[in-house]
Amino acid sequence: MDLFSMVHLLLLSMGETDLHSVKSGPYNANCIRYSLVKLLGLSRYDDDVCVSRWQRSGKVLGGDHQYIDVVNYNNGNSERVIIDIDFRSHFKIARAVD
Repeated sequence: MDLFSMVHLLLLSMGETDLHSVKSGPYNANCIRYSLVKLLGLSRYDDDVCVSRWQRSGKVLGGDHQYIDVVNYNNGNSERVIIDIDFRSHFKIARAVD
């Protein structure tokens, strides 16, 4: 099974029990991200949650961004894949205009 299919299947099968093992209370993208890493690890993928941080520079605010880094080993070759489950949310328009 390829990695994309595996991630899609794991996201669809993820239940409240999986999310509750990460954090009690309201769930967010971090809960899903860490649950997905746990489930991918159980499926023998080499993966981890990574954080990219940047400092404030002029008008650009500082911040951080979390994503999942997966190294997929296949027939002696390795392929690095970045999984960002909430990528789309970073591009919302505050006030849409014509």
